[in-house]
Amino acid sequence: MPLSEAPDPVAVATRRLQLIVGAMVVGQVVFLAVAAILRGRGGPDVKAASDALPVVTVVAFVATGTVFPLSLIVPGVIADAARRRIAARPPGPTAGPGAQGEDATADLVGVYQARTIAGAAMTDGIALFATAAYFLEGKSYGLALAVVLAAATALWFPRRGDAVRWIEDQLERINDRRRMAG
Repeated sequence: MPLSEAPDPVAVATRRLQLIVGAMVVGQVVFLAVAAILRGRGGPDVKAASDALPVVTVVAFVATGTVFPLSLIVPGVIADAARRRIAARPPGPTAGPGAQGEDATADLVGVYQARTIAGAAMTDGIALFATAAYFLEGKSYGLALAVVLAAATALWFPRRGDAVRWIEDQLERINDRRRMAG
């Protein structure tokens, strides 16, 4: 295939991310459905669970209070580190005045993938934990937490236009950093 017919790297990366994030959300929904069905059929010892302190559910809320904010911070840290690394090296050979060249764009496509996967995976993990807490203890607020976290994971579902805007913004920030350093 001639290079001119090569697929758009942003579109390819976005499609891969859609598959990954989509699979995470589908996995959460299936696990939620199975947990709800099994809970409805009696699940683990319902009577014992209803009388006891819902320790697993409490831990799920504490984990959410810790991990969810990190799922919003860590992707930014990943992007900041990558911008600094890219800005520290000279622009690629194809760069024109004020441009970064294709090498920075390709790097940023990878960074976009990494930050999206990191953010989605963090919410995915705590959503699955909240679902397990609901299954074990049967607390409706544990189920509500799992649903909210599944929705939060779905918010990481990428669209090509969003990826392009994010990459363009990062290129502009890299340019600004280089101008200030130079």
